Amino acid sequence: MTSRATSGASAHVRPEQRYAWCGASLLVTTLRGECDESEPLSGYYFREARHLRTLRLRVNGTAPWTCADGTSSHDELSVVQVYPELTEFGGGGTDVSDDTTWCDRFGVP
Repeated sequence: MTSRATSGASAHVRPEQRYAWCGASLLVTTLRGECDESEPLSGYYFREARHLRTLRLRVNGTAPWTCADGTSSHDELSVVQVYPELTEFGGGGTDVSDDTTWCDRFGVP
Protein backbone atom coordinates (compact mmCIF):
# COMPACT_ATOMS: atom_id res chain seq x y z
CA MET A 1 0.00 0.00 0.00
CA THR A 2 1.38 3.37 -1.01
CA SER A 3 0.65 6.53 0.93
CA ARG A 4 0.65 9.85 -0.90
CA ALA A 5 0.65 13.28 0.69
CA THR A 6 -1.83 15.76 -0.72
CA SER A 7 -0.27 18.72 -2.50
CA GLY A 8 -3.18 21.13 -2.15
CA ALA A 9 -3.71 20.99 -5.92
CA SER A 10 -7.25 20.95 -7.23
CA ALA A 11 -8.96 20.08 -10.47
CA HIS A 12 -12.18 21.50 -11.87
CA VAL A 13 -14.67 19.62 -14.03
CA ARG A 14 -15.67 22.94 -15.62
CA PRO A 15 -12.73 25.35 -15.25
CA GLU A 16 -14.88 28.40 -16.16
CA GLN A 17 -17.15 27.82 -13.15
CA ARG A 18 -16.83 27.89 -9.40
CA TYR A 19 -19.24 25.93 -7.23
CA ALA A 20 -19.95 25.28 -3.59
CA TRP A 21 -22.52 23.02 -1.98
CA CYS A 22 -23.92 22.26 1.44
CA GLY A 23 -26.57 19.59 1.77
CA ALA A 24 -29.28 20.21 -0.84
CA SER A 25 -27.96 23.74 -1.64
CA LEU A 26 -25.67 24.41 -4.60
CA LEU A 27 -24.16 27.71 -5.80
CA VAL A 28 -22.62 27.86 -9.28
CA THR A 29 -20.79 31.07 -10.26
CA THR A 30 -18.48 32.46 -12.91
CA LEU A 31 -14.79 32.96 -12.15
CA ARG A 32 -15.71 36.46 -10.92
CA GLY A 33 -18.11 35.02 -8.34
CA GLU A 34 -21.18 36.21 -10.24
CA CYS A 35 -24.28 34.48 -11.58
CA ASP A 36 -25.29 35.82 -14.99
CA GLU A 37 -26.11 34.98 -18.58
CA SER A 38 -22.43 34.49 -19.50
CA GLU A 39 -22.61 31.12 -17.70
CA PRO A 40 -26.04 29.55 -18.37
CA LEU A 41 -25.81 27.06 -15.46
CA SER A 42 -24.87 29.68 -12.85
CA GLY A 43 -27.22 30.41 -9.98
CA TYR A 44 -28.36 29.21 -6.58
CA TYR A 45 -30.07 25.82 -6.55
CA PHE A 46 -31.95 24.09 -3.77
CA ARG A 47 -33.03 20.49 -4.32
CA GLU A 48 -32.16 20.78 -8.01
CA ALA A 49 -34.45 23.78 -8.61
CA ARG A 50 -32.82 27.12 -9.46
CA HIS A 51 -34.02 29.87 -7.12
CA LEU A 52 -31.55 32.61 -8.14
CA ARG A 53 -30.32 33.25 -11.67
CA THR A 54 -28.59 36.65 -11.48
CA LEU A 55 -26.20 37.87 -8.79
CA ARG A 56 -23.77 40.72 -9.47
CA LEU A 57 -21.83 43.24 -7.42
CA ARG A 58 -21.60 46.73 -8.95
CA VAL A 59 -20.32 50.00 -7.50
CA ASN A 60 -21.64 53.02 -9.41
CA GLY A 61 -22.49 50.67 -12.28
CA THR A 62 -18.96 49.26 -12.47
CA ALA A 63 -17.86 45.73 -11.56
CA PRO A 64 -14.98 45.61 -9.05
CA TRP A 65 -11.66 44.29 -10.32
CA THR A 66 -11.26 40.59 -9.48
CA CYS A 67 -7.82 39.94 -7.99
CA ALA A 68 -8.17 36.27 -7.00
CA ASP A 69 -10.61 33.46 -6.42
CA GLY A 70 -10.33 30.23 -4.50
CA THR A 71 -11.94 27.59 -2.35
CA SER A 72 -10.89 26.15 0.96
CA SER A 73 -13.63 23.52 1.15
CA HIS A 74 -16.62 22.31 -0.84
CA ASP A 75 -19.00 24.66 0.99
CA GLU A 76 -17.08 27.92 0.59
CA LEU A 77 -16.07 30.22 -2.27
CA SER A 78 -13.66 33.14 -1.89
CA VAL A 79 -13.34 36.05 -4.31
CA VAL A 80 -10.99 38.98 -3.69
CA GLN A 81 -12.01 42.17 -5.48
CA VAL A 82 -10.88 45.79 -5.37
CA TYR A 83 -12.71 48.98 -6.34
CA PRO A 84 -11.76 51.17 -8.05
CA GLU A 85 -9.27 49.21 -10.13
CA LEU A 86 -5.73 50.31 -9.34
CA THR A 87 -4.17 51.76 -12.49
CA GLU A 88 -1.30 53.86 -11.08
CA PHE A 89 1.26 52.63 -8.59
CA GLY A 90 3.92 54.20 -6.39
CA GLY A 91 7.54 53.14 -6.08
CA GLY A 92 6.94 49.95 -4.09
CA GLY A 93 4.69 48.23 -6.61
CA THR A 94 1.54 48.69 -4.52
CA ASP A 95 -0.96 51.51 -4.12
CA VAL A 96 0.03 52.13 -0.48
CA SER A 97 3.70 52.91 -1.19
CA ASP A 98 2.95 56.64 -1.46
CA ASP A 99 -0.16 56.71 0.82
CA THR A 100 -2.39 58.01 -1.98
CA THR A 101 -6.05 57.02 -1.79
CA TRP A 102 -7.38 56.57 -5.31
CA CYS A 103 -11.00 57.44 -6.07
CA ASP A 104 -13.35 56.67 -8.94
CA ARG A 105 -14.94 59.41 -11.06
CA PHE A 106 -17.69 59.80 -8.41
CA GLY A 107 -15.21 60.32 -5.56
CA VAL A 108 -15.64 56.84 -4.03
CA PRO A 109 -12.30 55.73 -2.54
